[in-house]
Amino acid sequence: AVGDAKPEQLAGLSLLVVGSPTRAFSPTPAIKKFLARIPKGGLKGVHIAAFDTRISVDDVDSRILPPLIKVFGYAAKPIADRLVKKGGVPVIPAEGFFVDGEEGPLKDGELERAADWAKQIMTNLR
Repeated sequence: AVGDAKPEQLAGLSLLVVGSPTRAFSPTPAIKKFLARIPKGGLKGVHIAAFDTRISVDDVDSRILPPLIKVFGYAAKPIADRLVKKGGVPVIPAEGFFVDGEEGPLKDGELERAADWAKQIMTNLR
């Protein structure tokens, strides 16, 4: 689990991919804690990618949610931003994948999109 990961375990990595469910427009507390424990410069030269899972605005009956999302966003970009602040080098833009309900599963077509995103990471590393 991410809570068991130690910053020294990141030494020697060539690629770090971090993902989180979006909770209250943010990564989970465990992911935030993990990212905070990485020392400044701890990812120097490490290629990074970030993703989140999220509920589609179309699946929520709320007129308040869309403007809030425009202001606060989802978890992927803050994850990527924190990884870059630690010295990481992005290899692909942060991405979000849609789930049914709060816990999933992934919506139809999202597994294929995630696979394509992962393939693009590998292509970009060549």
